[in-house]
Amino acid sequence: MRLSKFVHLKKINAGITAIFHSISMKVFYSEIQCNVLESLFDCSNEQSVEQAFLSNGDIGLVFMKTLVSNKFLVPDDYDEYEKIDRIKDLHTEEINLKTAYFMITDDCNLRCKYCIVMNKKNDCAEKNVMSKSEAYVYTDYFFQNANENADEYTFTFYGGEPLLYPMLIEDTINYIESHPKRGNTKCTYVVISNGLLLTDYSISMIKKYDINLVLSLDGKKDITDTNRVDIAGNGIFDRLMKKIELLRKNDINFSISCTIGIGQEGKAYQTFDFLVEEVKAQNIGLNYILDVQNYPDTTESYAKTLTEELVKIHRKHRNSQTYEDRLSRKLKAFIENNPIIKDCTGCGGQIVFTPDGKIGPCQSFAVTGEYFEEFNPDKDVHKTSIPIWNKRTPFNNQDCFFCPALGICGGGCPYRAHMKHGTIFGIDEIFCIHSKMLLEYLIEESYHLCNAE
Repeated sequence: MRLSKFVHLKKINAGITAIFHSISMKVFYSEIQCNVLESLFDCSNEQSVEQAFLSNGDIGLVFMKTLVSNKFLVPDDYDEYEKIDRIKDLHTEEINLKTAYFMITDDCNLRCKYCIVMNKKNDCAEKNVMSKSEAYVYTDYFFQNANENADEYTFTFYGGEPLLYPMLIEDTINYIESHPKRGNTKCTYVVISNGLLLTDYSISMIKKYDINLVLSLDGKKDITDTNRVDIAGNGIFDRLMKKIELLRKNDINFSISCTIGIGQEGKAYQTFDFLVEEVKAQNIGLNYILDVQNYPDTTESYAKTLTEELVKIHRKHRNSQTYEDRLSRKLKAFIENNPIIKDCTGCGGQIVFTPDGKIGPCQSFAVTGEYFEEFNPDKDVHKTSIPIWNKRTPFNNQDCFFCPALGICGGGCPYRAHMKHGTIFGIDEIFCIHSKMLLEYLIEESYHLCNAE
């Protein structure tokens, strides 16, 4: 009998130790001190683990039985790698397409300093726009290869700036709605926009099709205008706030995509408060910035500071109606004891169609062209790069197998891993820091909440 390699100890205080299983996501809190538990789990050949627990009396015996029944303690010949392989095979053998990204144009009315598309595209280069017929053919291809048993399909309109062509969005949605292969599956529509081109027409379209509108806003005026600028280099905060007021007058709910720039990580808490209290957003995604050309690299300090800010945000807003996507996904996995196998939808769950006639798994690579190829409606999707991406999970990376955050991580961002290591199968170190810190917080917070008077 031995401790599973998936089990990790964390000292909560002088009298309490947390024992956490990185796959089942279960955690037990013991009054046996951490150093004593470590000795129990590291017995010599002369003293078995069972005998060590029995030496602690009835409490030790009951606790040992609990750990055995939950596979925290396992037989000496228990195959940890077989369990990893079963999970990996279950989630990487078949692709599970449920999301389509339509990058309908690579043109934009802004020149945001951290934008992947605009950092790679020369302003003098030809601006590509998806035609209506192309959008229809892409829709056909998606339905041909999508998971027929999915409860929901998501169609995201992206750019560049998608609201440069609102009629194309509406035409495509109409085609999707009437598509014979859609069946009774729910279709959700998302438009990711800078918001400055909202008009009466686009607002009417958003209401008609119940589109989930995601606006890019990085915080107060000084923060937003640092990176989000128009072609002339002018900040866009004041103009966007007027558009947000227009949305409110039309009773349109919207989400906020907030990118935390280098040097702004320590202000994420106050930024979140602003988005909740003044912008009145209920769904907010705080995004760790991606490394792009002519923009500083993210650092370990950036990741630690931003994660600390996320913890402060959760402590304040956890009982409110506000949803913060990044931490909430991990909280859900922790509470439901349901590990996150893949954090990125691009890892086997989505297909991206570009305005210059290419397909691939991830919009971040659309401009560089890596993992993308010319669209061929007759080509089997299993012969594209999507099945390769489907293999990307920490359960398929030996460096991750026995990390405490294995089940709560999901592997982070393939683009960031590729930028650092030249392969999507590299480790996203920024996300490693983020995941481990949030796991420690959730383990500690769970104990304090359960034992609050």
